[in-house]
Amino acid sequence: TVMAGYSRQYTPGGIEVSADVVDNERFKVYKINKGDNQENPDWLNWPVDLGAPTDIDGKPLVLGDQTLWDVYNDVDSVLHSGRTGYSAPFGIEIQQTTFGFNRGGALANTIFLKFLIINKGNKIIEDTYISLWSDPDLGWNSDDLVGFDARLNLGYCYNATDMDRFYGFPPPAVGYCLLRGPNDDTGRELPPASFSKYNYGAEPRSPIQVYRYLQGLNFDGQSIIDPTTEQATKFNYPGDPISGQGWVDTDPADRRFLLNSGPFTFAPGDTQEITAAIIVARGENRLASLTELRSSAADVRDAFKNNFVLPSAEPIVYDPDVKGNKFATGIEIFIILLMIFLMIYVVFSLSYKEKRVRYHRLLPCSQRQMAMARISLVIILSLVMFALLAIVPYIYKT
Repeated sequence: TVMAGYSRQYTPGGIEVSADVVDNERFKVYKINKGDNQENPDWLNWPVDLGAPTDIDGKPLVLGDQTLWDVYNDVDSVLHSGRTGYSAPFGIEIQQTTFGFNRGGALANTIFLKFLIINKGNKIIEDTYISLWSDPDLGWNSDDLVGFDARLNLGYCYNATDMDRFYGFPPPAVGYCLLRGPNDDTGRELPPASFSKYNYGAEPRSPIQVYRYLQGLNFDGQSIIDPTTEQATKFNYPGDPISGQGWVDTDPADRRFLLNSGPFTFAPGDTQEITAAIIVARGENRLASLTELRSSAADVRDAFKNNFVLPSAEPIVYDPDVKGNKFATGIEIFIILLMIFLMIYVVFSLSYKEKRVRYHRLLPCSQRQMAMARISLVIILSLVMFALLAIVPYIYKT
């Protein structure tokens, strides 16, 4: 197996030019924009000889409004020493094109990934699987839930509560959508074969455990059992969190997941082209975010099927007064810090005044009365703080 998780098992560059070169300034991520010309060094030095795509005129190919391109391979045996990938190198080269659109709608929050995978080794790789692996960490990492939507070929992650430690209210949802899978041995495009998950601390410890996840099994080789049907399945959490029907994730944790497709035979010289999309959406609450994600995924799939022939649209210009551009988290933190400061100020101020009153004996004020005054003001300030925290998110959504 070759796995790009938290261990690096790929090395930059194409196989032919990187096998004997440890470092090369051409082995980088190239970035070009719609309308670029020779003034952009990456456009001028577009690495066609490494496999970078071009248009019909031989110029750098811009997909969407911005395109990034790079190439990497697995031939360095030293990098296969990690616990999840200490098999011998396969001789695989991957040419990756990443692109996005500067426009409204679902495409505004979508990144497209296109992988051209080439077997430049000298061995036939039997029963090959390709996987989109992710540790989504949706805001705070320990309150994540995951699931799979078979209708959309979508693996997704959403929050377990309506308040996230990082995103505040409401938290978004994120999905990985397989738009084009590999072809099987007959040339038929393969859909997702399985959706696997595991938690932080339960990572696969060997190549065979990784391969079992790719097959849609548990790491020990046992079948995944859907508790709602008591039947074996290769897809974790295929139910609907919105309606509560079917098997849904109810145990929030620091999740990792794999959206897998295969198997197929990968012979020397064969190529596979995979296209996927990473989509983010945000609704009125955590489940509404998931509803918005599904709607966006459907729009993204339609755009892909239409080869991104889209109606004209104005580019996005950031406006702090537009709904969705403002997030309450910073204001909430400011309110909390301000109220804490005011509470401390009130306590010390009253304490100081109490000493002055008792020293000069200007008023008949007991220690108990002063303490009650401090407590009352702290309570009032606390209520004001919580009221503001409750109101701010709604203000920011209007």
